[in-house]
Amino acid sequence: MHISLARGDIDAYVGAELGPGVSISTGIGQLVEYAYSTPMGSLNMVFATHREVITERPDLVRVMLGIHRRATDYAATNKDAMVAMASSRLGQKKEAIEASVPNAELTWRLERRRSRSRKYTPSTCWR
Repeated sequence: MHISLARGDIDAYVGAELGPGVSISTGIGQLVEYAYSTPMGSLNMVFATHREVITERPDLVRVMLGIHRRATDYAATNKDAMVAMASSRLGQKKEAIEASVPNAELTWRLERRRSRSRKYTPSTCWR
């Protein structure tokens, strides 16, 4: 979406990071409103699997969830390391990553409020 905004094809967009961070850090875009000003709150990415994997390979699921939890906790307490790794792995400028960091809530534990907020997301996200 960033490229479409830069070309002038669109006037605004709702997007997940890194796109908005790139648009803001390059001066092409500006924040109009946060996408999740609904009861859903912030949520940028979802970690998911198939029912069959849970049933047939529960140990693998536990390992992946453990890795995700530890990585999330590490990134939440080591912002400089998160920026450096994200910049390196995603090939984006440090400024774009730094603009994106405040918009990415690092949460692996979904409390009751988020479980109830499912009704505010498109049904296709929960199939």
